[in-house]
Amino acid sequence: LRELLHGMAIRGAHEGCMDYWSFWNAVDWVGICMGWTNIAIWIVFCFATRSHEIQGLLEEQGSQRALARSVMSLDAPALEAAEQQLRYLFSLFSALQITMGFNVASIMLK
Repeated sequence: LRELLHGMAIRGAHEGCMDYWSFWNAVDWVGICMGWTNIAIWIVFCFATRSHEIQGLLEEQGSQRALARSVMSLDAPALEAAEQQLRYLFSLFSALQITMGFNVASIMLK
């Protein structure tokens, strides 16, 4: 960022900016942005798995969690809420896969 501001101060805003945004600087910034995006999505995903709708479907079995035996007796609103939360988790995981793909591509371009 310091390099960008320095170039803009010497060559002017447009020329300094155009000089800075070469292909390889863009690749670096894509990698940085995708890395932070991956972290943010992963944190949101982890918190979403701790939701009441998901945890209500699970029970402790020793040191592990498994699908609760009583899941078949849940009422329709509880099942709909769980389905909605699972769809949300799926969309978060899909977004994470896409951003991780961009991150891998930016690493390979380096």
